Amino acid sequence: MKKVFLTLALVLTTVVASAQWYVGGGLGFSKTEDAAKNKTTAFNINPEVGYKLNDNWTIGGIVGFEMEKDAYKMFTIAPYARYTFLTAGEFSVFADASLEVGIYKPEVGDNTTVWGLGIKPGVAYNIDENWTVAAHVGFLGYEDYDDLGNSWGLNLDNNLSFSLYYNF
Repeated sequence: MKKVFLTLALVLTTVVASAQWYVGGGLGFSKTEDAAKNKTTAFNINPEVGYKLNDNWTIGGIVGFEMEKDAYKMFTIAPYARYTFLTAGEFSVFADASLEVGIYKPEVGDNTTVWGLGIKPGVAYNIDENWTVAAHVGFLGYEDYDDLGNSWGLNLDNNLSFSLYYNF
């Protein structure tokens, strides 16, 4: 029994010592006014954690919260697999294949389950060995908003996000 525990401890130490973990995420804030002088305030926060399996593959997940004042609140969980298909110096180009599941709560009405499956392309720049900035643009896939409808296809409209990661 002692040998089993020692072996497990050695394996765990090896995995942790060679870990390529990162934490980070993104956040956003916007305030808009339309032609009729209606004002809207929105906020989102998307903490993220990931593990680099090798130079090309990464797995991770995002836990997100989004709200628009007097309109809705939404909580999401989005695990993903990232494939990096081009690296040039400190720059890399990747695509995240993700499954997003969440709860959409409008100010008026019932909660709605939302989910989506798709690909988000992105670019990353390694500032140094510990810090990386990444940007995603667009979404190619399917999204379902339960009673509110669904959408599928390529969306590049107003769909740019930035993240900052700390690499361990």
